Amino acid sequence: MKGTSMTALRNALTRRLNHSGHDGGSAMISALIFMMLLASLSLILASVLMAQVVPAQLASKSTRTVYAAESGMQAALGILRSATAAPDITGAIFGDKAKLPCTKAGTVDGDPNGARYSITMAYYLEDPAAKPDTWKASNKLACVPGAGVAIQPKFALIISQGLDAPVAHQSATFGNRSLSAVYEFPLTNVNVAGGYIYAYGSAVCLQAQGRTAGSLIRYQAAAACTDPDTQNWVYDTSYQIKLASSLVVGAIPMCITGPGTSGANEKATLQICRGLSDPARWNQLWSYEGGEHWKGENTPISDYSTICLYSGQTGGTPDGGLSGTPAVPTYLWTGPHCSGTAGWGSFTPSPAVGAGPAGFATIQIVNYKEFGRCLDVTDENINRGFMIAYPCKQDPSNTDKLKWNHKWYYQEPPVGVDRLADQQITVKVNNSDAQKYCFETPSAASGSVFPVFKTCDGGDLQKWTRVQKSITYAASYVFQDSLGRCLSVNPADIYVGVSKVVVATCSGGTDQKWNAPSDETAASFGGFRELGG
Repeated sequence: MKGTSMTALRNALTRRLNHSGHDGGSAMISALIFMMLLASLSLILASVLMAQVVPAQLASKSTRTVYAAESGMQAALGILRSATAAPDITGAIFGDKAKLPCTKAGTVDGDPNGARYSITMAYYLEDPAAKPDTWKASNKLACVPGAGVAIQPKFALIISQGLDAPVAHQSATFGNRSLSAVYEFPLTNVNVAGGYIYAYGSAVCLQAQGRTAGSLIRYQAAAACTDPDTQNWVYDTSYQIKLASSLVVGAIPMCITGPGTSGANEKATLQICRGLSDPARWNQLWSYEGGEHWKGENTPISDYSTICLYSGQTGGTPDGGLSGTPAVPTYLWTGPHCSGTAGWGSFTPSPAVGAGPAGFATIQIVNYKEFGRCLDVTDENINRGFMIAYPCKQDPSNTDKLKWNHKWYYQEPPVGVDRLADQQITVKVNNSDAQKYCFETPSAASGSVFPVFKTCDGGDLQKWTRVQKSITYAASYVFQDSLGRCLSVNPADIYVGVSKVVVATCSGGTDQKWNAPSDETAASFGGFRELGG
């Protein structure tokens, strides 16, 4: 029994061993196949992973470069806004076109090895946003590095390119991003008051000896008239002649002041400007008159007085130098001596001195470019062959004493209407309705450019269109004749130191604007586009 059992066990083991040998071969094959599958999958996975490296690097570069381009845009905006000049004599700050850059480069976060930007700026007089590339190339203003542009632009086209290190096996520019945008400059053509007052003949100008009450005013040689702080003056709407530098914020306005007693002969002084309601202001009120002199007002401020500003002498012209022992300059005086176009008592204020309160309300027509000049019937002679733009005459008493040759009658358009056509522009000689004359433009056949006054006949040559506020400022505040020409001043054609009045092709220039306000546009930044790398 025992032997039989041992035999059976041996046989069972033999069979098991034989069966195990067959399984071992199969397992080896399975293991090899599995290993091959793993290797193939590893290769495929590695290929997939390697294929994603370059796109991931490009995506990362693209993100960095668009951020760099945006940083460049902000840098350009900051540069444009900070391109300012020094404050003028009134403390106002304006832009300086000479400081406008042509290009600019920089880094992001100050890392010289990281992303960076490169900016180009092109300047235009018209909005370039929707213009084709050919227009942009031919209409951009010339820009000189370090010197900016010669003409004040209205728009800047900014192109900011974001740059970074190249990605392996790709071009250096692949993944760079470029953005463009348009900046509209905040612009104003506001006239900055403050100019020189020359003696007739322009050999000398008026200069304050100080900027405090009691300071005297001297005549200075024209070659030395280069100091706006002491030599620039403003003829203000209050009929006072003010030292321009005393009008800055925080300063005390100082005015040319006459004698304390009406008719007295005294040196003029600077004194604190008195208010509009102060009856003692009479000796600070001045009117420019024919004969090119400044005349004072009487004590009750009801009429002109007999005193004028003059040099303290009644002959010759001050030379601006020193004389006497001790040597002293020639000072400005006030007294009963009013000259008739003579250097000792006549003056030629530059247009920037201002027009006082002249305008439509005073029945005057003021030129915007020469903003201290009004339309004037030349020499108070209705038959003259040309009219002029003369320093605006005044009437501080507001009692209708303004000289007739500065009172030009016309009508502004009603509210909500931009123009009033077929109207006459008239003057009344000696303020007489019986002597009303109409402003007549020259016919095309005449070859003349000078409008003159004629007896009113209702003809087309005496019809004018007053354009007030049109769609654009360029087309606004003009007088057009029946032939479509615009009333203008011509500084190149001078009569006794002032411009003649002409008709010319309408240009939109300030020399053709009359009784006009300033033009102002607000800054804007927009029109963003991506241009690609």
